[in-house]
Amino acid sequence: MEYPEALKRVRAEKPKENFMAITFTVSRIVLPHKDGLVFMQALANAEKLVGGYYDPHRISEIPPDEIVATPFSHQEYENYKIAGLLDITLADVKEMQAVLRKPTT
Repeated sequence: MEYPEALKRVRAEKPKENFMAITFTVSRIVLPHKDGLVFMQALANAEKLVGGYYDPHRISEIPPDEIVATPFSHQEYENYKIAGLLDITLADVKEMQAVLRKPTT
């Protein structure tokens, strides 16, 4: 394929509009479920920008396994927040919860 043909194809595929590139530097983000649904809907039109300093630059489809949404319960959310506030591990939080749930005799 030559440049004029590639240009014609790109312009035919996407309407002329500005775009936004978003870089995630975190491994996971947590959103309220309703916001997560909106976020995932927004990703329906997303494409992947790839290429390093010496690598070829491309815009391609996002592989289906690259973005994974999983349920995250309110209890899990609270546990992680408590662990952060107390500067302890998640296991420590669960251990504290188990101690607090034990019936006293």
